[in-house]
Amino acid sequence: MKSVHHSIESKFSIPKIPEQLIPRPHLLHLLHDYKKKRMTLVSSPPGYGKTIAIAQWVETLVNAKTAWISLDTNDDNPSLFFHYLIDAFNKLFPDSFSAIRNYIESMPVLHSKEIIVRFISVLDTLSDTVVLIFDDYHVIEDVSIHEALHFFIKHKPETVHVCLVSRNDPPMPLRRFRVNDEMIEIRKHQLKFSKNEMKLFFKNFNSVSGNENDLKLVRCKKRLLSRTFSLFASK
Repeated sequence: MKSVHHSIESKFSIPKIPEQLIPRPHLLHLLHDYKKKRMTLVSSPPGYGKTIAIAQWVETLVNAKTAWISLDTNDDNPSLFFHYLIDAFNKLFPDSFSAIRNYIESMPVLHSKEIIVRFISVLDTLSDTVVLIFDDYHVIEDVSIHEALHFFIKHKPETVHVCLVSRNDPPMPLRRFRVNDEMIEIRKHQLKFSKNEMKLFFKNFNSVSGNENDLKLVRCKKRLLSRTFSLFASK
């Protein structure tokens, strides 16, 4: 039976960066050579600013397209997961991946590897650099999705870089990527605020006025403060 999925547009939206967000050049430096790597893994417990850090990085990218997919527990389903993957690329390259989407919808039984092989064959015809970001990848538990994504990372064209933002390491055999220096890793100790960053945070926190936008910023900073202060204190 043919299954039709309709994507939620907000899942492809890159998070907006607050105007007074603390610049974190050391994280951008870690990501500088991403084109030479297969993937990036940003892994830490909640509250370390993983998503915002990658959103900041995306803003600095030059001559590269970004396919951003925000995941939730409902996406722990191979059919839905692959639909979002294909739709994210269809937004960058209109109609280039429509045939694969139709193929997925017509499959009585989903064959993840076959989908990835077809996906890679289309990517091989494109010359653009693309950064593919899965935010909150930790919600994915389906083994077939992990296996398919690992296969994709191994065999994708060099023009595509995969970034996984997660609360824990994905259950994939990543050792080979580490040994071959094919992966960038950003951990909680790199995401922690330095002393200078914390000073700047408090300076910005105390410099807001009473207008509505600044009050929204204060509320945002209070949430950030509750998460980051203990991280700073543990240094």
